[in-house]
Amino acid sequence: YDFNVEKAKELLLINLEMRKKNPVIFDKRDVLNDSFQQAFRTFQICPLPKTTAENHKISIFRLVDSNPDNYVYTDICRMVVSMLDVRFVTEETNGELVDGEIGVIDLKGFGFKHLMKSASNLSVFRGYMKYVQEGAPFKIVQNHFVNPPPMIDKFMAFAKPFMKKEVIESIKFHSSLESLYDYLPRDLLPNEFGGSAGFLDDFNDEWVKTVISKR
Repeated sequence: YDFNVEKAKELLLINLEMRKKNPVIFDKRDVLNDSFQQAFRTFQICPLPKTTAENHKISIFRLVDSNPDNYVYTDICRMVVSMLDVRFVTEETNGELVDGEIGVIDLKGFGFKHLMKSASNLSVFRGYMKYVQEGAPFKIVQNHFVNPPPMIDKFMAFAKPFMKKEVIESIKFHSSLESLYDYLPRDLLPNEFGGSAGFLDDFNDEWVKTVISKR
């Protein structure tokens, strides 16, 4: 919000209002309870340590357990918003605010049953999408979906009505990692994504420790 106090105040009020309207994802967020720990084992959201030349922060989102029986959508959303809360009260490594957010969403292992579990929690999905687009303190500049499954068109048909135009325009699909490198330098990406920045699992382990420390 370019250090505009009035806009920052407006965003804060929207943020608080959305928390009140969506208690299912903003309440009962003890990161040490069983449902939270299962969510950690099922899904990763991990900000990478270095920013791009444009001062944009890259975060990786991916399933680490593709068993749909362990995919509890409400718990995943609760975990993600909790980690975002920690993300934005944690000082950047360079001591400065970033100018934008880049998401890399790995859809490997995401299947029809995962989609149906998301779709069956429509009010949760709607609340989550509204929060990340209107109430969270960041600017989305790019979203890259890698390893898209054959039913990605069905997922997008479900999700698009809840997306703002600028978010839809930020989305790129990559059937291989090679095309991702046209947008993001390989040296900033984790080894699991063909980069050289280090192992995502190591980054994630440290990040989860940070989240737990804010309990």
